[in-house]
Amino acid sequence: MASAAVCSARICGTKRLHLFDDEYNCDFPSPYPSPVTKRRRFVPPGLERLQARFPNMEVAVLELALEECGGNIDAAIHRLCRLSLEEAPASKPNPAAKISSDPPTQWVELLVEEMAKATSMDDAKSRAGKVLEALEKAVAQAAGKESKRRAEVMSRENSLLKRAVAILYERQKDKKEKEAESEALKKLVAEYQEKLKTLEANNFALSVHLSQALRGGSISGHCRPDVF
Repeated sequence: MASAAVCSARICGTKRLHLFDDEYNCDFPSPYPSPVTKRRRFVPPGLERLQARFPNMEVAVLELALEECGGNIDAAIHRLCRLSLEEAPASKPNPAAKISSDPPTQWVELLVEEMAKATSMDDAKSRAGKVLEALEKAVAQAAGKESKRRAEVMSRENSLLKRAVAILYERQKDKKEKEAESEALKKLVAEYQEKLKTLEANNFALSVHLSQALRGGSISGHCRPDVF
């Protein structure tokens, strides 16, 4: 009995001590964060890629698939694609949006696996139809993106071509204007040259007449008046 009383007293004392410790910790919080708060959630490598690839799936499902595949991202993507096809009748997700960028070998493997899971001919047709529909949507989406990219490239090239044509037109226009100015100047120079020649000829004629007049005056000045 004495030993039992001692044990109960020790237990009560321990409980009181812990109670006091809890009250003390509540009244006076420690300035240092607990080790639990210091821990950060571990993000497996490749999880962000899976989240970007499968935005509608929960993170726990992505982590589980990545863990079961041993961290192999391609294998995890393949498994999640199969999971998406299996859940298609319930949630009707868009398979093309999830497996549009998979290589052709994965499409073939996926089709073979779906055929292996088929329990009847109708089930096989249904599974094959889903895979082919997803493939068709993926091809159409890729073609749409390629067409959009080409349209953007053609639009940029068309804009550059228009600018080049406008620049060439302005240069050709300036060239024609300069050629017209040059022709006008050439004509003006030719006219001035003709006028200069005419003036030179007139000047020469005047000088000849003047010299003749001067000679005639000098001769008439030396002759006697009675001779005439």
